[in-house]
Amino acid sequence: MLNQQKFYNFLKKHQNNYFIFFSLNIPVNKEDFFNFFSKILNLDLKYLKKLLLLKKVFLNFKVIKNFQNLKKKDHLLFVFESLEERIFIKEQYQKIFFVEKNSEYFLLFKPSGITCQKSYHHFEYTIVDFLKEKIKNIFYLDDFFYGILHRLDKVTSGLILGNITKEAYFYFKNLFKEQKIEKKYLALIHGVLSPKNLKVNLPLEAQKSNYLVKKVSPTGQNALTFLKTLKVFQNNKYSLIEAKIITGKTHQIRAHLSYLKHPILYDFKYQSSLKNLYILLHAYYLKFYCFKEKKEKIFFLEMPKYFYQKIKEVS
Repeated sequence: MLNQQKFYNFLKKHQNNYFIFFSLNIPVNKEDFFNFFSKILNLDLKYLKKLLLLKKVFLNFKVIKNFQNLKKKDHLLFVFESLEERIFIKEQYQKIFFVEKNSEYFLLFKPSGITCQKSYHHFEYTIVDFLKEKIKNIFYLDDFFYGILHRLDKVTSGLILGNITKEAYFYFKNLFKEQKIEKKYLALIHGVLSPKNLKVNLPLEAQKSNYLVKKVSPTGQNALTFLKTLKVFQNNKYSLIEAKIITGKTHQIRAHLSYLKHPILYDFKYQSSLKNLYILLHAYYLKFYCFKEKKEKIFFLEMPKYFYQKIKEVS
């Protein structure tokens, strides 16, 4: 029987979240846990594991960390993003636009809050969804990526390069592999780098306690970042910097800055004391040699409005 007081307390605690509640009328064994709920919820294994890791799955109103045997009349709850985040994601999706689009390739603006592809819950809008709406003839080897040649974190905004033709796909993939595409980011960070311009060559790997967060480790993958201080604010409290990445590891800039004790503003996952639905990291610059036009192409993209507003606030 449902404990009404516990259910009321749960609702009160998660009143701003979207969640799904199950009252089981059949037992579900540990081995069938994923298959059973993935079909009902349309979740992939990666996302279900993420929910468990983030303590978003509750059995009889208590957090569970792993797949478990479930008994008849057990109560299972899956907690998803807040209503505020869902509204933010929907608004941000409307802000995607093409910076450049021709018969071979495209560059687009990815707003913060939007994931590149569907590795998350199906309610979220993605860049792949946008591309499938706007371009019907993209060449791809994997429908999962559908024209996306590289990715940005969900909380990061900026330029994304993608292919339309088969020729463009293999050409740009090779440029990325040979590190011949130059990518630069702007970030507002806590404190001031010392020295103000530095080379960070520190390997990264996933934390054992949370594989979604990267850490500096001698056993990790090579990661090379160049950091340049552009402006300092409020007596060294904040800095606007440029980050140029040579390798393209997940969370590379965020993890390196966190290790240096200068996390990006609002990057709560990487030690920022401030938290928001976005972080102040923006991929503003891309340079590459175009195989069709036979010349070097450089693209700049202005910072989002909220980034400018924060800079104005701290100036």
